[in-house]
Amino acid sequence: MHRGGIETMLMNYYRRIDRNQVQFDFIEHGFEENDYDAEIRRLGGKIYNIPPKYEGVKKSLNAISEIVSKNKYQIVHVHMDAMNSFALYAAKKGGASIRISHAHSTSMPPSRVKGLIYWLSIKALPRYANQYFTCSQVSADYLYRNIDKSKIQYIHNAIDTEKFNYQEDIRNQIREKHDLKDNFILGHVGNFQYPKNHMFLLEIMKEYHQINPNAKLLLCGDGELRESIEKRIKEYHLEENVILLGVCDNVSEYMQAFDILLHPSFYEGFPVVTVEAQCSGLPLLLSDTLTKEVALTDHVEFLAIDGDQAVKQWTDAIERIRCHAFERKNQSEIIAKKGYDIRIEAEKLQHLYEQLAKEELNE
Repeated sequence: MHRGGIETMLMNYYRRIDRNQVQFDFIEHGFEENDYDAEIRRLGGKIYNIPPKYEGVKKSLNAISEIVSKNKYQIVHVHMDAMNSFALYAAKKGGASIRISHAHSTSMPPSRVKGLIYWLSIKALPRYANQYFTCSQVSADYLYRNIDKSKIQYIHNAIDTEKFNYQEDIRNQIREKHDLKDNFILGHVGNFQYPKNHMFLLEIMKEYHQINPNAKLLLCGDGELRESIEKRIKEYHLEENVILLGVCDNVSEYMQAFDILLHPSFYEGFPVVTVEAQCSGLPLLLSDTLTKEVALTDHVEFLAIDGDQAVKQWTDAIERIRCHAFERKNQSEIIAKKGYDIRIEAEKLQHLYEQLAKEELNE
């Protein structure tokens, strides 16, 4: 439960759901204190820490099964994508009658060994899941290849639209804080992990800096690739032009400070950050590997991340947006109408849980 996309989506729902009717408890791999743990406890949730996966799958599965059995959980909702069937197997063994698989991604990892494990897990999914949720059509196509489409429920990666309203005063505060008052700001929010494609971001910044020396790239996030990212920044002599903000608990404020959001991921199911950015009125440049479902406003453009001209296409698009003098406007009403207001969507999810539980009791 660090500040990743899936985790943030979960917390958005958890904060808004009626916790007198539906309570979330969390099973987390590993024993470290995570970013959202204190808030989970404050909201009444329990946290069960189990051995990390690298210590052994059997140990993790036994721990899950024991937790579910001991506490008599009726519903277990799993967010491990292609690995969902492992946890759902343990949930079934522990006696959970409603076992929900949630699809968030769209691709296998590059490793052949992991790819084989993921493929076997996906194939086993119908044996252990009896409910199927997804954030997007492409995620459903990836994870639920052999599942009847009528059985799949769409759960939007909804956000607090009021929190991400565009606010000029917050924009000015953040830019003054980082001495960026007159700079053109390229922004990115995401963990420093392979799917986010940070090295391509740095390629873009290297080239765009030649066009516009006044530009700065702000990176919200942290992770396993931080060292290699820092090394590449030094190689490209971008120390003064790339700002590593670390894990941000005020992403909504940085969205105000950005002038454009860049998101060149290799793959993702439906990145929450794209909804947040559109709500705050930002123009977005996204990789064409992402689903077109994320385009909720008219200010989203999809570009290639492969090929000799890819970097140039991105830098040209950035400069075109800058020269066009893009006017920021609050887009929260549009986002809400498209089904991404957490106040509305959390109520829908609550009713869905209650309906599933009621149907199970009546069987």
